[in-house]
Amino acid sequence: MERQDFYRTFSDILRTVRAPREFPDPAPDDNLWDLGHLDSFAMVELLIHLEKLTGQEITLTADSLRNFHTMERVYDSYFAKEAA
Repeated sequence: MERQDFYRTFSDILRTVRAPREFPDPAPDDNLWDLGHLDSFAMVELLIHLEKLTGQEITLTADSLRNFHTMERVYDSYFAKEAA
C-alpha cells in the first residue's frame, strides 16, 4: 500500500474506532495519543484493523508501542516494506 493511500485508510479507521467522538484527521507526524486519537481501547481496535490490512498478526512489545505514536511510524514499521 502506498503511503498516501495508507494515511487515508488509517484516518478512516480512526474515525471508526473513535466514533462518535469527532477529531480532525491527523497529519502524518501528529502524535495520535497526545491528540486523543488513540487510547488503550482504541489501540486494540486499531490493531484488529491493521492486522486485516497487513494480513498478519502484529505482535506488540513495550518497545513497539512507540511505532503507534504517528501515522508515519505505523506506515514505516508495518507497511513500507510491502510498498517497496
